[in-house]
Amino acid sequence: MLYGFDRILEVAIHEFVKSNGASSTNPYHNAQHAFRVATCISSSFLPKIARQNVMLAGLFHDWRHPGGFGVATTDQENVERAAQKVLTLGAPYDTWNLEYVADLIRATVFPMSPEKMQKLDENMRILRDADVWHAAFLNEQDWLTMNMGLAQEAGQPLGKWLMGNTKFLAGYEALSFWGKFVMEEHQDRLVSQAKLWGNRLS
Repeated sequence: MLYGFDRILEVAIHEFVKSNGASSTNPYHNAQHAFRVATCISSSFLPKIARQNVMLAGLFHDWRHPGGFGVATTDQENVERAAQKVLTLGAPYDTWNLEYVADLIRATVFPMSPEKMQKLDENMRILRDADVWHAAFLNEQDWLTMNMGLAQEAGQPLGKWLMGNTKFLAGYEALSFWGKFVMEEHQDRLVSQAKLWGNRLS
């Protein structure tokens, strides 16, 4: 394992870092976010091949994201850019089902209709949950720094963002078995943490 990644993903990590450009320094949609989403999937109980596919998708799911929330481009455009990127990966991934990895990335688009969510397979559901619940694996300082980046990209004061985040986290319904397990362990703590800091900073 390399920083929580299966070793076969080492080449992908180098390609991501080399090609992600200025997006790696976005306040939130940056390289650190990509690594956090991908590495938390290592705890998802998936079989090896499925885990590697979802981790690869997690690494690239916000590739070259422009930052912000639908300001420069729509999330549909952002997701499709990332999906197309994984289709260009060479060895050792040229023997993988990269079309499926691209579809995993497409499953992270926000928002998504309930009808489309119902059609997601379990791997797609895990990746979608990980895009939100990777925060459960952060200490409080890293969690607060992450939310500062989110608030900056959203153009909101941090206190206001956290109060909105309190409602989002409290109302979030996990899609996957893994997501439900993580939420059971961490949802109450993260909701209380967001409310506490939101009240302090509002």
